[in-house]
Amino acid sequence: MAGPMSLKRIALAAIALFLAASGDAQAQRHAIADSSLAPSLLTGAVTLPSTYGVSQTDSAFSRRFTRIDAQYSRTSTVGVPSMLILGLRSDDVSRDSTGWSASVFGIRTGLAQKADGTGDVTLSAIELYFGGRTLGHLERRGWPNIGMEAVAGWSGMETRTRASFALRMPVELIRGNGKARVAFSLVPAMAWGQIRIRSCDDLGPGDGCSPQGIQLAAGRTRFVLGTGVTLAAGRGLSVTAGAQHMFARSQQPRFTLALGLGG
Repeated sequence: MAGPMSLKRIALAAIALFLAASGDAQAQRHAIADSSLAPSLLTGAVTLPSTYGVSQTDSAFSRRFTRIDAQYSRTSTVGVPSMLILGLRSDDVSRDSTGWSASVFGIRTGLAQKADGTGDVTLSAIELYFGGRTLGHLERRGWPNIGMEAVAGWSGMETRTRASFALRMPVELIRGNGKARVAFSLVPAMAWGQIRIRSCDDLGPGDGCSPQGIQLAAGRTRFVLGTGVTLAAGRGLSVTAGAQHMFARSQQPRFTLALGLGG
């Protein structure tokens, strides 16, 4: 990379992604897949940035950072309740001859009120994710962090559980040194909803059915875009305000406020 990525370039990229995905969503109607993705944590939780308090002068570095976070998410989309999200994330940060990098693993759970009107709160969604990212902000000022994460989720735990899978690509721009840092995040993702295993008849090669009579089925692909601003202070405390949007008919953005501790 020849130079820093400016906020203007990130904003232009976000607009282009919004327009491209919006046009695709207008031509698709897949209510079953959407019903599994809309209440999932992929669209309900913000992705926290890599605001580690490490020294850039270390020639060799290896350390694990553990972070807990609590998020509150809400949307005006019909049938999708507000959600309290609790998460635990582990980052293995290292520096070697190739530069700074981090491997990431985390789990999040979502709590929401039951749809039966009783007001009882229950486990609504689960998400597991893992991946890695470059830590460009530790290499040179103004350089972005770029990552890739695989995400597996389950939603509708209180009624009919539906699974989803996604590839998430966080891009972060972190400013500031020492204890105070500000991070701007853009997180595009490609998601597959309503993933399920079902029985089938094995009719021969190429029919998509295994010899055991089992088939893996997935719903329509959806594009999800998240964005957020994080303020990280001393003692590992951070506050994030963000939004996520799944590009599909009748879906409205989800707005999230997150509090992180650790790392």
